[in-house]
Amino acid sequence: ADTTLKIGVASGDSTGASAGTVDSATATTINVTRSLGGGVSVFAEYADINFSDNGVNSGATAVSVGTSVSF
Repeated sequence: ADTTLKIGVASGDSTGASAGTVDSATATTINVTRSLGGGVSVFAEYADINFSDNGVNSGATAVSVGTSVSF
């Protein structure tokens, strides 16, 4: 059987001209896929996003698990 692991990390900053504040964002994703044969795969995904705008922090996290069938 075949297993695939994908990891993604991104971040960025920008400085607001009016107040001189720094806005920043980061994102992390992880994906694991396992082929079971016969066109059937199972997967698990995780995503985490954080954002700071003028010192106000917010974020979100998501997890999904599922099956994929190709024919």
